[in-house]
Amino acid sequence: MGGTFETAGSISAANIARWNGAAWSALGPGLDGTVRALAVRGSDVYAGGDFTQAEPLVVDHLARWTGSGWSGVGGGTGGEWPTVMALAVYEGDLIAGGPFQTAGGVPASCIARWNGTAWGALGDGLDSWVGSLAVYGDELVAGGQFTLADGQPAPFIARWNGSGWTSFASGMDNTVETLIVSGEDLYAGGTFMRAGTKPSYYIARWYGTDPAGFDADGPGAADLVLAGSGANPSDGGVALSFRLSEPSLTTVTAHDLTGRRVATLVDGLLAGGWHPVTWDGRDASGTRLAPGVYWIRLASGGAVSARRVVLVR
Repeated sequence: MGGTFETAGSISAANIARWNGAAWSALGPGLDGTVRALAVRGSDVYAGGDFTQAEPLVVDHLARWTGSGWSGVGGGTGGEWPTVMALAVYEGDLIAGGPFQTAGGVPASCIARWNGTAWGALGDGLDSWVGSLAVYGDELVAGGQFTLADGQPAPFIARWNGSGWTSFASGMDNTVETLIVSGEDLYAGGTFMRAGTKPSYYIARWYGTDPAGFDADGPGAADLVLAGSGANPSDGGVALSFRLSEPSLTTVTAHDLTGRRVATLVDGLLAGGWHPVTWDGRDASGTRLAPGVYWIRLASGGAVSARRVVLVR
């Protein structure tokens, strides 16, 4: 486990620790700054982050734990912002991503590979930081704040096939912060509101069969937000709005803290787009409900979203 901490359980552990199923232990003296990424290559554990030392060694943002001690990784990363934000293993090599511009003194724009003896670039790299990496089939996928890969458009997500970078359809409209592979699908999460040509709020799935390639997935497919003139907490009504990515059977209901439905606000087929909804704080019979915490639940097209509201009198 890596992060920004000084202890794990009751033992001292500087920003990195190991759990064996029963107890925590430190990895030597640890690292002197935040650990942002971990990867296993062979029998070694690699850490990347903001740190520069594994005392007494200088490791410059990348370090290797051999099981008995720390060592550097080919001189680490450099540049104005040399942090390592993501690690992965691809074709046997360690891949590092971040805002750095060099790795081991070799020019490498925001992404580089370590083959065990030397650093190398992946083409011309990316034009801004890489914050996530994943191996999808026989390709390496990078997500981040970049918009160009090998000098070609690749908005916020790109793939490396071993010899060059290509985009995923038309990419995203904002940063990709995390990537994960499950079965034959690649999932991306971040601050985007569109994936390919489709509305997709903060999470999307790439399945590689549709020309656009992406699909909205999970609660991001329908997003419920507090909006309009209603306040939260509210002494009267609550004004909300929600957005649908496509026409869908939709229900919006109010629930108390036991989960009991107290009111149905929407129930029917709605067009895609934004929809307003208000709740006056009354139950289905028109009786004003007691002050307290309630939940507004949206269900549409297999997606579910909920928001907490507080009624005061």
